[in-house]
Amino acid sequence: MLDKLTDAFDCVDDAQYAERINACQQCPALIASHTCRYCGCIVQVRAKLTERDCPHPDGSMWAARV
Repeated sequence: MLDKLTDAFDCVDDAQYAERINACQQCPALIASHTCRYCGCIVQVRAKLTERDCPHPDGSMWAARV
């Protein structure tokens, strides 16, 4: 599925994607290992898209990693 995203959207490289996913996995707002409580997105998709950021209300959990 993520391979199809790279054809249609501007995506981060694999290293940055892994860092974003790691941040999401550490976040207490992650529901069932895939859904963000704050925006309802599937984090595996959101983390791949360059123009997206972490929606955490206290600030991006990706900020130090982006």
